[in-house]
Amino acid sequence: MCPPRCKGNCPRLNLYRAAPGEPFPQAILSFLSLVSINRLLTYLGDGGKDAVVRPWVWILFLFFGPVVGSIMHEGSVLSFLPQI
Repeated sequence: MCPPRCKGNCPRLNLYRAAPGEPFPQAILSFLSLVSINRLLTYLGDGGKDAVVRPWVWILFLFFGPVVGSIMHEGSVLSFLPQI
């Protein structure tokens, strides 16, 4: 059975809306993770020759990209919760 619909101003409906300006930084972080995978695989495939950036930098981007994106998403969700 479905829950009853909220009539009027219901804060639960606004809980998962994106904050203004939020999707762009998260898109950049997602793209950065994809670029890191590509560069890391290229580094491994070429044996490291002609590499400008060391592989530990790409590994850090692989870790911190999703972590920062998750923190930004949680911050936006918590900003829509009603203040107690």
